[in-house]
Amino acid sequence: MELPLEELRKKKLVNFSQNPFQQNKFVRTNNIGEIIQLFSQFNKEELAEKKEKVSVAGRILRIRSFGNLIFANLVDQTGTIQLKVSKNKDFAELDIGDIIGVKGFICKTDKGELSIEVKEFILLSKCLRPLPDIHYGFNDVEERFRKRYLDFIINSEKREILVIRHKIVKNIRQFLDQREFIEIETPILVSEASGAQAKPFITRHNKLHRDFYLRIATEIPLKKLIV
Repeated sequence: MELPLEELRKKKLVNFSQNPFQQNKFVRTNNIGEIIQLFSQFNKEELAEKKEKVSVAGRILRIRSFGNLIFANLVDQTGTIQLKVSKNKDFAELDIGDIIGVKGFICKTDKGELSIEVKEFILLSKCLRPLPDIHYGFNDVEERFRKRYLDFIINSEKREILVIRHKIVKNIRQFLDQREFIEIETPILVSEASGAQAKPFITRHNKLHRDFYLRIATEIPLKKLIV
């Protein structure tokens, strides 16, 4: 009887020579975005001469085998790079979604794709539940909004929106901070409903024996602070 994918992955983890729960830390020298920026302009021969060694960490999102060679796509928050691995049984046991750290040399393949020729790797975290199909994407709108973590893993465009939003909020904060504005937190639950025609969400505070309302607007507490 064929095992479900999740059980199969658990079995792989038990039999794997490395235990990710025993790893204390992995030190990386670069992120993937830096590697792409620094070495994309060099050709295969120039990179072979440089023998630039790097240490990176990320999540595997694609694996394919060609005889004794294994190619994988490694992704971190800054980009994607190809891994090139030769004759490694342990690496062949990895699954899509696993988080690993790798050490190796920057190179380019015969097709000119920037890659890392892996000399060492370490399993940092095992992905026990299979990810949605990478090739066809994660297109179910309901599932995407229920499982945003999967959406950000699979869809790089959505992940980029998250990063851009962070940068926008960061710059707004810096702009206001330079002008001596003060950032404050306003109450989330309020004792009186407000928000014009909006229907408030009501919840019961058992300890205080009274109802509270989810705030709709921050206008009133902000005006009180200004006063």
